[in-house]
Amino acid sequence: MKSIAKMVLLIISLCVLMTFNAVAEEKSKLQAFPSEITLGDGPITINRAVDIAISNSRTVKESQFDLESARRKVDETKNQFGFNVTAKGYAIQSHAQSELKMPYTTYTVGAATSTVGVYTNPLTGATSQTQWYAITNPYPNIDYFTFNLNKEWSHSSELDVTKPLITFGKKKDAIKAASGQMGMSKLDVQISELDLVENVKKAFYDVLLAQEFVKVQEEAVRQAQTHFDAAKSKFEVGASPKFDVIRAEVEVASAKENLTSAKKGLDLAKMFLSNTIGLPVSNEIDIAEEGAYEKIDLKNAEYYTDIAMNNRPELEKIKIAKDVARASRRLSENKPTVAFSWSWSFYNKGGGISSSEHTWNGVIAAEVPVFDNGLAKAKVDQAARLHDKLGLNEIDAKEGITLEVKQAYLGLIEASQRIDTSVAVLASADEGYRMADVGFKEGVTTSIDLLDAEHGLTQAKLNRAKASFDYETQKARLARACGFKSMADMK
Repeated sequence: MKSIAKMVLLIISLCVLMTFNAVAEEKSKLQAFPSEITLGDGPITINRAVDIAISNSRTVKESQFDLESARRKVDETKNQFGFNVTAKGYAIQSHAQSELKMPYTTYTVGAATSTVGVYTNPLTGATSQTQWYAITNPYPNIDYFTFNLNKEWSHSSELDVTKPLITFGKKKDAIKAASGQMGMSKLDVQISELDLVENVKKAFYDVLLAQEFVKVQEEAVRQAQTHFDAAKSKFEVGASPKFDVIRAEVEVASAKENLTSAKKGLDLAKMFLSNTIGLPVSNEIDIAEEGAYEKIDLKNAEYYTDIAMNNRPELEKIKIAKDVARASRRLSENKPTVAFSWSWSFYNKGGGISSSEHTWNGVIAAEVPVFDNGLAKAKVDQAARLHDKLGLNEIDAKEGITLEVKQAYLGLIEASQRIDTSVAVLASADEGYRMADVGFKEGVTTSIDLLDAEHGLTQAKLNRAKASFDYETQKARLARACGFKSMADMK
């Protein structure tokens, strides 16, 4: 029996070790995120920025942790309705033995008296003498049987097995509810990634736009400087008044101030992008325009609305939540349970009066709720109201998604139209500046006209850049409204 006990203890130790190893392995998986993201030697593209953000986002990590916890909850729920094997053992040392005393009675004989009698046979007439004794005054004595209830050392080993047999749907509903929670957690990961991708793209395009603003302002400074030099030369030969020189000088200073503001805006945009993709804001980040702009053939709004209704994870999450509410409602109902329990005491020493080494017993028990003071009904009603509320949430979500799609769709059309318009305006502004510059140098155009042409050209360039990057931002917004990370994923 000692060998059996050692074997059981070995099995228990192995199970505990395997559990710790499994937990450590899962923990290592959850922590398998890069602690530091390096940008490499060259500038990062928009796709690389998205990958970095997803790999390094704390929000996405939190959603993944919640998903792993929900997955473990499903395992826990399944295990609750499976076989439960428990090995128990103990060794007890008693300071003093316990005894059980049972009384019994004995009698002590007192003084004895004798009597002699004569007997005559009626047939023969013969006589005989008989003597008998009588015991007088007997009295009882009380004594005790003593039983030792325990020994100084007692040992016991026991194996218990339990298993629910009939749950009347509880197992199915409990697993369905836990699986639904896991499904919602999985959708939360998807939602957090979609939101992150949209934010990264907007931040990326903001950097590109800020870079374009810097280029435009640098060009404006060069144009203003050229105008100032021309005005100064004309003034020195008496072909232009001093006012033109002063005005040109002010224009140079204003252009330089605008350039400083544009560079500051670029620095802030880069810091915001670094923060969005999970990098320290102090990092020097350089981005590439490769693949940042691509015009698409736009379909009608209903096409994208239908895609959104079939693909938005928020709607799928509400549907799962309604299923979970229905399962929770059924779980709250009073239902009987039938379970099986088997216990085997395979090693028992020093246990007192009954110390059989091998004993077992099996039990099939049924539990039937009779009266709970309305507790189950209250829980059922709560689950029913939650289901009704989720139905209203689903309607609101569909309306909100339809609005999001149409807003992004109209924004994309408006940005596309502004691109076409800005191209034409930029061409006209460029030609107008060229003509004003030539006219000013030849003396047929005033300084004010040249400054107006400069301002018009600068603004046309800014509008052209903003329209292009607004178009990309609206594309990202429409993709998110449809439940995708990019418009290319919808193909």
